Amino acid sequence: MSYRKRALILGCSFTAGSYTWDPDNVIWHHVTQSDGSVKKIDSGVGRERLDTSHPWCRWLNPQDHYTVYGLPGAGIIQHATILEQYYITDKLKDFDYVVLQTTFEPRLTFSNPDVAFDDLFEPPREDHKPPDNITMWLPQGNGDTKIINFLNAHGNNANLGGNFTDSKHFVKQLFSGNTNRNAVQCAAELINHRCAELKIPLFIFNFGKWIEENTATCPNATVLPVPYAWGDGKDTMGIWMKKKYHVMGWIDPKINNRADLGPSNDMFVGHYNIQGNKVIGQHVRRALEKLT
Repeated sequence: MSYRKRALILGCSFTAGSYTWDPDNVIWHHVTQSDGSVKKIDSGVGRERLDTSHPWCRWLNPQDHYTVYGLPGAGIIQHATILEQYYITDKLKDFDYVVLQTTFEPRLTFSNPDVAFDDLFEPPREDHKPPDNITMWLPQGNGDTKIINFLNAHGNNANLGGNFTDSKHFVKQLFSGNTNRNAVQCAAELINHRCAELKIPLFIFNFGKWIEENTATCPNATVLPVPYAWGDGKDTMGIWMKKKYHVMGWIDPKINNRADLGPSNDMFVGHYNIQGNKVIGQHVRRALEKLT
């Protein structure tokens, strides 16, 4: 099929699709303790199911084709790796523009160097495929296999592969310190440089206002003038923490035993459902159509 333009979209779990509430889908971490024993700890993720057929980019202009990497837990470091792979294989020039969906940083996501790039990602299941104008890629495996997500220090505590409790606050400080900040900024500079070199417009879609204060900058990028998907107030999309748009619900205290948050944290706040993604996609579409 002939398309008006082709875009590369790089994002996290909020770009991977829509979600539905599932209280029985609990994902556990088995965390080694200082005495060598292993403790079963609620990871904080789960309790929702991913449907990759309805990402927010489904509501972008259907005349364009979108190559989408929806990588749960990933951030700008992994996005730079993907974009650089397209560059060194001379395929980045095939895109007319790039959209970078950002959340809080740093997010450290590393790929196994012994695994070929094409084997790091996989398409959605056949029954969860998005429309034909979207080519979706998801991370293939974690743990010590192909892609490893390390803990971020800015919001989700243990859900990306670690167990930094409040007693290890100094570890969080180190994680969000200058070393990681510099690494994140280097990744942003690489994305910025490659797009500028090939004269490919680069757009940034920030999910929340406070994210702008923590995320690396790309000097040549255009921040999309859209309301924030996260948060309340006049500058937001009005979908945050509303069950019509947002996956959220009470957690059975018999199951919720997250060591880092304690038993009183009974509310699970997840991702957006189909209705939420529709609102997001419509806002982004209006912004992109004025700029592309």
